[in-house]
Amino acid sequence: MTLFINACVREKSRTKELADCLLSKSDHPYEEVRLDTIEFPFVNESFLEKRDRLIQEKDFNNPLFDLARQFAAAEDIIIAAPYWDLSFPATLKQYFEQINVVGITFVYTPEGIPAGLCKARSLTYIMTAGGNFVPEEFGPGYVRSLAQNFYGIPEFKLIKAIGLDVDGADIDSIMNADQIDCEECIMDREQITALFEKYCKKLRIVPAWDVKLELVDDPSWPKTGDFKIDCDDRKAIFMLNIINPKQENMEEVIIHELMHLKMYPLDQVTESLILSTFPEESPAQDFAYRQFYTTLEQTVEELAKCFLLEFGDNKTFSYGRCDKMKSFNDLYDGLNNIE
Repeated sequence: MTLFINACVREKSRTKELADCLLSKSDHPYEEVRLDTIEFPFVNESFLEKRDRLIQEKDFNNPLFDLARQFAAAEDIIIAAPYWDLSFPATLKQYFEQINVVGITFVYTPEGIPAGLCKARSLTYIMTAGGNFVPEEFGPGYVRSLAQNFYGIPEFKLIKAIGLDVDGADIDSIMNADQIDCEECIMDREQITALFEKYCKKLRIVPAWDVKLELVDDPSWPKTGDFKIDCDDRKAIFMLNIINPKQENMEEVIIHELMHLKMYPLDQVTESLILSTFPEESPAQDFAYRQFYTTLEQTVEELAKCFLLEFGDNKTFSYGRCDKMKSFNDLYDGLNNIE
């Protein structure tokens, strides 16, 4: 079930128009929550004491937590909110105050770090703005941080139409529904570049290597990330799929691929040892190669997870390949018991 959170205010809302267009393209049923019809309780000390007591008693079926349970159970989430005063309408903040419930939408680890409990794999945020000064830190950026760091929702999509009230603006072109598909699937290039630069420094890739980031927007490219490496000049091109990635958390992918570059000297030494020790194309050489690369991949992934948990903005692990695998029961369905 898709949960559509409608934070639009005006009857002829342009943000709602974009949301309706997106919802019409989906085959999945959705449930709408209209925030302008909800009378949110006043958040004062008395309210907080009641909520804290219910949480302590684990009385999560209390009607006070209806919105939180609904949000946590949704498979996909769409939020439509106009861009107001560098943020969004106050009703959306009131909504977040109601669904941020320890034990329903998230928990705290022993280290005091939030860990998400929500079922959704993606949250799509739709907004419109009249002007072109649209910093995202306190609007979609705030929602992205909540989704990924509190609720455990790995994928965040931003669909926006801005500059609608600028003199001479071609509103029909800006609001063109065909643009939704493009902006829905193309990831935030600036954010990816910032993460790439962050981990090049964290992993001390630079200045030892000259690394260039190349964002691949070819839908037919089958990989999520890959490298081209010139060992002699210590130059590398990191290619990252931003159209059709196979993993949900691109931050994890960036760390993983850069970790391969970090361990490249060990990779080359081990490969040279295998080539010099075993006859070419022999079963022994093939076995050594497969064992080495399997172990290398597992080691790189474990190191990437450690760095993600320590330094990551989005600490949610990707389960892309696992999601596509058959369950245990599916694998053994139809087999007879041994009698």
